[in-house]
Amino acid sequence: MRKIKKHIGLILILVIVIAFPTSLSNQIKINMRVIVTGIAVDKEDKNFVVTAQIMKPSPGVKSSSESATIDYITDKSETLAGAISKLSFKAGKTSAFSHTNFVILGKDMLNEDVTESLDYFIRDKIIKNSALVLFAEEKASDEIKKTKNTDHSVGIGLQKVFLFKEHESDGVMRTMMEFLNENQGISKTSVVSVLSLKSNEESSSGSSEGSGSSSSGSSSGGSGGEGGSGESSGSSGSSSGSGGESQNQYFEQQSPLMLFVGGRYAGKLETENEISGFMFTNKESKAIDVMVVATEKERLAGSKVEINIKNMGCSKKLTFEDGAPVINIKVKIYNAEINEILNPEIIALLTENEYKQMKIDLENEIKKRVSACFEKSKAQGADIFEAYEKAYRFNNKKFNEFASREDFLKQLKLNVDVEVRKLDY
Repeated sequence: MRKIKKHIGLILILVIVIAFPTSLSNQIKINMRVIVTGIAVDKEDKNFVVTAQIMKPSPGVKSSSESATIDYITDKSETLAGAISKLSFKAGKTSAFSHTNFVILGKDMLNEDVTESLDYFIRDKIIKNSALVLFAEEKASDEIKKTKNTDHSVGIGLQKVFLFKEHESDGVMRTMMEFLNENQGISKTSVVSVLSLKSNEESSSGSSEGSGSSSSGSSSGGSGGEGGSGESSGSSGSSSGSGGESQNQYFEQQSPLMLFVGGRYAGKLETENEISGFMFTNKESKAIDVMVVATEKERLAGSKVEINIKNMGCSKKLTFEDGAPVINIKVKIYNAEINEILNPEIIALLTENEYKQMKIDLENEIKKRVSACFEKSKAQGADIFEAYEKAYRFNNKKFNEFASREDFLKQLKLNVDVEVRKLDY
């Protein structure tokens, strides 16, 4: 025991000597890495142009989230794998693609079978196929660079943002694997969100009339960020630059939903009724705001009523009527609340008849929106409710009576049932 106490100082020195080179080596490895949090893919002639959003940890700091620098690097090649390979050491450091949580595809990618172009994401073992897939209405590289002018956590974490947006009926969280599987499935249809970031001035000038059907919290996903000019911005996000990209960027509310059939672009849902109609049928969407025009003939006549739906669900079932396929959609409103009634007089309470009529008006509004979504997607050859797959799985005998998927869709009909269980006022 005395010998141990006598040499305790020597033991501490030995521990420090052994541990110090290891910790120093680990810090060097961190300083020689850049984390790729997202990539944008465009097509120019025969080349894939890939822009990576990279986060460079500051030297000597353990947590990179508070002090990282965001930058963008671009390269191109005839193959997606080749372009990404060129990016690996372009920053002079090792690029860590394992943290990539979103992939944005540009407009030029829509001219071909997108699933063939994205074969790389199935074979690659580093970039996870659970990454969010989004589309840009123009160049994906332009859209990804706007993320530097959003809140730091928003810009590098679009996957979490779209999980929130989908819950609030303001977007679709579609992973790369889901997108590829849906396009190769029986119904061959996938629905993907468009990423659209705009400055506050652009959003205000382009906003539509009416209160719309977005959820009360959906617009908050992109707020609160401060921008940075140039190709790099620090965590403080300060900027003295000018121009569109140097302004704070915010998510466009209810950006279009793109439809793909067999990997090819078929069209999009872009009106308020079409987008919200799909969201009412999307199993991951739980909340939404709806503006309803009251049809009650007395004091509520013509009033605009804003209703906040807090919890909803949907089920789908395929049946056949006189040989024609019918997709039966049941929308259930578990909890909703009247937030506003635009009326010349202040209405504190509704009568029993007014309340019953308001529930009917809400049910009819939802039916109208789901129908608009169905008609638009059917016209574009997209089976967004997976009716063809349901026929294959649950009524194969009837399924085989149709010559093709296209023949099935032409005869497909819609039946919508809405149940409002709770409407507070």
